[in-house]
Amino acid sequence: MEHQRDARSTHNMKVLTPITITPAVYNFAVAPFQLGDYAEWSAATAYVAGNRVCINAQRRQYQCLVANTNFSPVTNPDKWVDIGATLPWRPFDGFLSSTLTSITYGSVISDPLLKNPGSLYDLRLDFYAFPFWALGSFDAIAVMNTTAAWVRVVYYNRTGAVTYDKKIYSVDTSVVIDASSYCFNDQATRRDFIFDGIDGWGTTTGDQVHVLISNGPDGTLAAVSDVIPVAVGEIIIGEAHELGACHADAAIQLIDYSKKEIDVYGTVKIVQRAYSLNGSFEIEVPTANRPRIQNLMASLRATPCVYFPSEFDANAGVVIYGYVKDYNTTYSTPERAYASLEVEGMI
Repeated sequence: MEHQRDARSTHNMKVLTPITITPAVYNFAVAPFQLGDYAEWSAATAYVAGNRVCINAQRRQYQCLVANTNFSPVTNPDKWVDIGATLPWRPFDGFLSSTLTSITYGSVISDPLLKNPGSLYDLRLDFYAFPFWALGSFDAIAVMNTTAAWVRVVYYNRTGAVTYDKKIYSVDTSVVIDASSYCFNDQATRRDFIFDGIDGWGTTTGDQVHVLISNGPDGTLAAVSDVIPVAVGEIIIGEAHELGACHADAAIQLIDYSKKEIDVYGTVKIVQRAYSLNGSFEIEVPTANRPRIQNLMASLRATPCVYFPSEFDANAGVVIYGYVKDYNTTYSTPERAYASLEVEGMI
C-alpha cells in the first residue's frame, strides 16, 4: 500500500495566499476615473428606487431601494443595497463571476513612475494592463476566469531590470503536429493562468509587476472591427506555500447554480447562473511538516486562496479558487503523513 501511494504521487500541492490589493499598490491612471461605471453618489441628488451610484472612496456600487436624499449608501443599508465592486476593482473583490470586461473599462497608463509607459498600455478594447508596485514579498500570481488570447506577467526591480517575464497562451497547441491535426484536433482553451516562481520583493514604487491580458495578436494593434473584448474575473497575487506531494487522483467537481424547471407539459426552462469548482486532493507530507501545514490550513479556513498541484497542472485546468472545506491528516509512518484536502470554490 505504501508503494502504491508513492507511485501515484506527482507534483507538490501549493496554496497561493493573497495580498490585499489597495490603492497604495494598485496603480491605475484612468481618464475618466469611472469610465463605464455609475455616477458618484451626491448628497444633493434626490434618488428614487432603482437608481445606481458608486462611491469611489469605498470602491463599491450601490442601488437605491427607496426614495431618499442625503442618505449615504455606506451607512444606510435600509435605503441602499451594495451590488458589488466598482469596475476598476472587480478583479480584486473575491468573486470569479464578477468579471471586468474591456468593452466597458479600458486601461490608460500614464503615470511617469511606471516602467515601460507609452503606446504598449494605450486604451484599447482587446487589452488590459494592471500595474502594481510596493507589494512586498510575493512569488506567484493567478489570473482567473479570463477570456483572453494570452496573459503576460513582467516583474521590474527598483533598478528597472526585468527579472521575470513570462507569457502564457490560452490555446494549447501541443496537439498540433501537422496540417491535419491543426484543422481537426481539439485544442484545449484555458481560462485560468498561474505564474509561479516570480521571486518578487520590494516596498518602493520602483518595485513593479505588470499583469497584461489581451485578446489581440502579438505586438500589433487590432483593427476596431476585429476587436474581441477581453474579460477577467480575479487577479490574486501572493505567496505560494508548498503543502506536499499531490497524488494523481485529484478530483474537480463542477457545481452549477442554474435554475431548471419543468412544467406540467414537460417543457424545460433553464435560467443560466454562475457555477463554481470544488476540488478534492490527496496529499503526502513529511510528518515533521504536519503541524505547520495543519496550522496553515486552519488560518486559511475563511480566506479564499488558489490551490494547485503545480504551475503546469494549474495551467492545464487543475486549479481551484476557494476556501478550505475539510482537512484531515493521518500518521502512516514516522517519515510520512497522508492528508485529504477538500476545497470549496468561489463563484
